[in-house]
Amino acid sequence: MKAILSVRSYLKALGRTALSFLPTPLPNSPQTLDVWLGEVLELSGYPDNPSFRNALATEIMHLPTRSVSKSKAYFVRSIRAAVIRQQVFASIERAKDEAKAARQAEADKTGQDVASSPKTPLVE
Repeated sequence: MKAILSVRSYLKALGRTALSFLPTPLPNSPQTLDVWLGEVLELSGYPDNPSFRNALATEIMHLPTRSVSKSKAYFVRSIRAAVIRQQVFASIERAKDEAKAARQAEADKTGQDVASSPKTPLVE
C-alpha cells in the first residue's frame, strides 16, 4: 500500500511540474497570492519563508505592465538564479576580505600603511 501511495504522490508531483510550464494568470488578491507563492516555492524546493516570498513578490513587481500571465516555471528559474547570484556575491566578498587580510598582514610585516601598499593582483 505504501508503494502505491509513493507512486501516486510522485505522479502528482510530476503532473504539477509539467503543468508549471504552462502560463497561468498572475494572482490578483492577497489570498490567491499566498496560495500562488506557496505553490511556486513548493515547485522550487526552497523553504516557504518570508525571504523567498519577498523575492517572488519583487519578481512579480518587475514584470512588464502587460504581463497578466506567466508560467510558474519562470518564477522557479528566477528564484534559483537569485539564489545562485547571492552565493556568487558572497564568494566575491569573501575573496575581497581574504585579499584585504593578506594585504594587512603584509603591511604589518613591512610596517607600511595598508592604504599606501599596492593591491595584490588576483593572478600572480
